[in-house]
Amino acid sequence: DLDRALEIAKLDRKYVPLTKYPKVERDLSVLVPNGVTVEKILSSVTKHGKPLLDTVQVVDTYVGEKIPSGTTSVSISYSSVDPNRTLEDVELDQQMKKIIAGLEKDLGVTLRTQ
Repeated sequence: DLDRALEIAKLDRKYVPLTKYPKVERDLSVLVPNGVTVEKILSSVTKHGKPLLDTVQVVDTYVGEKIPSGTTSVSISYSSVDPNRTLEDVELDQQMKKIIAGLEKDLGVTLRTQ
């Protein structure tokens, strides 16, 4: 039934132009205390990565050898972009420091060093 299909379909799509400046991809591996959800991790990264953060996702988890008991290794990938200019390494490094500090404060997460 076409009327029903049109009723269900989301026709109010909004056009968002592509930026002419490049996105920068960064990865981060952290040790997360057991019981902390992916949702909380993504929320914390989003909160502390603003205003440059574009996307964030958990790409891998690992429990096992070389991972301290009571924790899970979580690899996070995120991208940053500014629609008006090319981002510089210094500001991307500052953003990463803010994200790591926020994860530590919010969730007790630590940076994985090995």
